[in-house]
Amino acid sequence: QPEDKPLIINILRLQNSTILLLMALYRPLDDSIHEIHVLRILPERNPGASDQASGRIECLLEYTSLDDSPSYHALSYTWQLPDSDVPFSDREPVEYNADGGVDITLDAHIVSVTFNLWAALKHFRHLLSLDKESEMFPKETRLWVDAVCINQQDLSERSAQVRQMRQIYQMAECVDVWLGPEANNSSLAFEFVKGYVENTESFNPQYSGRKRDRIRHL
Repeated sequence: QPEDKPLIINILRLQNSTILLLMALYRPLDDSIHEIHVLRILPERNPGASDQASGRIECLLEYTSLDDSPSYHALSYTWQLPDSDVPFSDREPVEYNADGGVDITLDAHIVSVTFNLWAALKHFRHLLSLDKESEMFPKETRLWVDAVCINQQDLSERSAQVRQMRQIYQMAECVDVWLGPEANNSSLAFEFVKGYVENTESFNPQYSGRKRDRIRHL
């Protein structure tokens, strides 16, 4: 119908602009060396300030080969949280875009991510801004995130990356599990887990080392 034409044209323009953006942002990966993208999160500009004052989350996109045993973290998270599970967005102002996501800057390009991923990146950026370097997320940490480190519009790349996703997680120095922003007294559950781990050490000496340390840093 005639009244539908402007909407269709706008959708086509949006799709074309998205494809052009991704073509400028991503270069083809070299599958012969198991190449992947990784993110480097830039520190916030004004630590301790509001979201608006600290600026949009900025990341750099880097390339590395799994054949070189690179150092990076892999992120495990849900792409989106149910509306009932995001009271965090009511406590801190979040500027949503027209797609219902949140904009970040990736290699000087504006990219839309889900609220939950934005919240995770914001938390990691906070750790990078601490005066005392975080043991959980050191300042030089590079991060692999499926939604951003895979060109979602390139079906060939997406298929190849999905096939080696198990290897990507296995080779990561650490897998960071993001369950979402703190809400509904969730901190109490993590305090319980930490206490359980500490008590377990007293009667199970084998439960020690890196796994124990990682849980301590939840």
